[in-house]
Amino acid sequence: MQRGTRADWSDADARHALRTRLRRLRYVSEFLMRSFPRRDAAPLIDSLKDLQDLLGELNDQVVARRVARELSCSIPAATARERALIARLPAAWRRFAAAPRFWQDIGS
Repeated sequence: MQRGTRADWSDADARHALRTRLRRLRYVSEFLMRSFPRRDAAPLIDSLKDLQDLLGELNDQVVARRVARELSCSIPAATARERALIARLPAAWRRFAAAPRFWQDIGS
């Protein structure tokens, strides 16, 4: 939560590191959700999917830029699509942060 709350969304390396951590959280969450009603798990799982999609597409942009440089092609530092995706990240993060952690009531 701390990494995303104070994230510099324009930092590609930080985004990629967060994407990796979110992927692990999603795998664990999807495993745990089998033991809970879908309606309880859906908000978190759906918000993780949305974040992963955004971060994945942004990572694709970074990789495309790197490949273009290796091929000596000119490509802008940040495309309009990339700026639009970055602009969507804060809202996607807030949705994830607000999603209930469906496993927290275990044992209560």
